[in-house]
Amino acid sequence: PPGAPDDTYAQLVRAVQACGAWAALDTSGAALRLGCLAAPDWLKPNEVEAVELTGLSFTTDEKIVDGMRAILALGPKRALLSLGASGAAYADGDAIWRATPPAIREISAVGAGDALHTGGLWAWMHDLPADEVLRWATAAGTAAAMLDGSMMPTFEQIKGVYARVWVTRLA
Repeated sequence: PPGAPDDTYAQLVRAVQACGAWAALDTSGAALRLGCLAAPDWLKPNEVEAVELTGLSFTTDEKIVDGMRAILALGPKRALLSLGASGAAYADGDAIWRATPPAIREISAVGAGDALHTGGLWAWMHDLPADEVLRWATAAGTAAAMLDGSMMPTFEQIKGVYARVWVTRLA
């Protein structure tokens, strides 16, 4: 929140985990860097935030691998990286994956990152394998971008996109 200390999310991550719950972090700037140090269970930066966090580029598969490893080295247990219309990447310590969404007619990107985040968390909390976590996340984000304003897609709309998302293991 405006005016909160930069380590607010780091404190919240530690408090949540001390209660035995999972901590998911989606923020930017100094709060993102300090939050990573608290080792959240889940991190969801977008590409701009990830570049700022690591100083690395995410423009090729090789750079995505290097960047995702750099993100995990900062503390989070897993990371879901939004790459906008280019898709997403996911790293969980065991592997790094990249998803390519289908070509769509984008109506609005508002809320697409939140839908991606929610879709990924839903799949992860259902104990799906890493490639499926990324596939559902990408499907949800893509489906949201096909809608007007900040509308969230239905499960049926997400399933329609899911069938057309391609996931590749990078490392």
